Amino acid sequence: MSDAQVLSKSALKNKKRREKKHNAPRVTNNDEETLPIASPPIITPPPDPRTVLKKQLEEAKAAKDAKKAQELREQLWLWEDTLTLGQSGPGAPQLDHTLFAPPPPLPLTNPPPARIMEDPLERSLAKLKKKLTQIQELKARRERGETLDVNQLAKIDNGKEVEEEITSLEQLLQSSRQLR
Repeated sequence: MSDAQVLSKSALKNKKRREKKHNAPRVTNNDEETLPIASPPIITPPPDPRTVLKKQLEEAKAAKDAKKAQELREQLWLWEDTLTLGQSGPGAPQLDHTLFAPPPPLPLTNPPPARIMEDPLERSLAKLKKKLTQIQELKARRERGETLDVNQLAKIDNGKEVEEEITSLEQLLQSSRQLR
């Protein structure tokens, strides 16, 4: 490809990737096959306890938690005194190392997976309920004045049938549960 031609963004990106891969340092093994050199893993040092305490103190202040802020302030003072005075051993101030523990994991943003429905009747009932909610959404869109496709209008027309199937399936499920 000549440089006179204008490359699209993706073609330019791919070209850069190929050049980067071609110019990467390589290692040869016994079979004379060249392999790219793996970069060493990045190891981050543990955070400085003072910065952790200062961050936690700011968070406590922002949350207006005076008791927690006072505890953190005292721990920060003890930590700084220990570092400046070089105290260790008996008689040295005791630091609360639980404050340096990693924060608890954040709650999942995605809901937990739905329970597995082993009963085929339950599965078909769930599908029908989903179809009914879709029909209700389509009806709302139609009421707002949006134009709907022919297949969407046909789906709305089948709404009564879906409702009837749902009621019959619910009755069937209820009777099968009573037999168990």
